[in-house]
Amino acid sequence: STKVRFGCGSGRSGLNVGGWVIWTVTSGRMTLILSRVDQLENASCRGAISQAMNYRLILLSTAIVLVGVAGLIRVNAQTGRSIWDGVYTEEQADNGAQLYEMSCAECHGGELEGGETAPALLGGEFMWAWNGLSVGDLFERLRISMPEGNPSDMSRSEKADVLAFLLFRNAVPSGDEVLGDRTARLRAIAFAALRP
Repeated sequence: STKVRFGCGSGRSGLNVGGWVIWTVTSGRMTLILSRVDQLENASCRGAISQAMNYRLILLSTAIVLVGVAGLIRVNAQTGRSIWDGVYTEEQADNGAQLYEMSCAECHGGELEGGETAPALLGGEFMWAWNGLSVGDLFERLRISMPEGNPSDMSRSEKADVLAFLLFRNAVPSGDEVLGDRTARLRAIAFAALRP
């Protein structure tokens, strides 16, 4: 329902509810009058109400279109690229292997098998832990908390290289594109445990 003020008489305003207008007279006592828009005697009132209804329809249509577009964008982001689409290069994974050995192997193990307090980064448990999330989510975890105790020891690009190494070791194929180091862009890449 929408409340609109029309020039259909002094002190009147109407509440349009599904083609019916509930009129209220604002001077003196409150009086309610129920009228169908198409049965109003005054042509200027019908025109004003029709115009208000048209504006309401335009606004509703615009809102529906915007919601639909937002849904399509979200679906596209979710069903777009995944780790299985070659999102890192072999060179990047090679660089990441060296960085992993220097900064990560002490806790996560030389073969990514995990340690006393650090999870394994290889195999089904690792892959399923991140399944349904995004590469950006995993990158952000690395960015803010690894290496444990001193995350600022590695740059963003070095952490992207380590992430490329983890993907490589989990049999995720490489490609021609370097894995970026910006979380927002990496969130567009789905982390899927199973190859499609």
